Amino acid sequence: MPRRAIPGTGKRQPLNMRTTAELRRKIERAAGKSGRSLVQEVEYRVERSFQRERHDVLAGVVEEHERRMNNLQALQHRMEEQFFKLETMWVDVLQAQREMCAVVGGRQEVERVHG
Repeated sequence: MPRRAIPGTGKRQPLNMRTTAELRRKIERAAGKSGRSLVQEVEYRVERSFQRERHDVLAGVVEEHERRMNNLQALQHRMEEQFFKLETMWVDVLQAQREMCAVVGGRQEVERVHG
């Protein structure tokens, strides 16, 4: 069974392309500055464009995650506020219930004594 080549390694494949004279001059200048051949410079820059694309996708994922986390934190804050309001209302209900029991208990005591 033949072995598969690892992507990005092995024998180079031909890629014939046409470009403008201006773009060719830019690539030649960049290749000269970097010490790469013309083909290596094109390959390097194409690969970098794919890396930037992956980076942009990941940045979008991170941005979406941060947006969702902010929404969850806001929701948590609203829920805590609502819980505090309910807790306060519950304390008020218990206090009112105690007061009613005291009134009813007082009436029952008066009726028992004066009965």
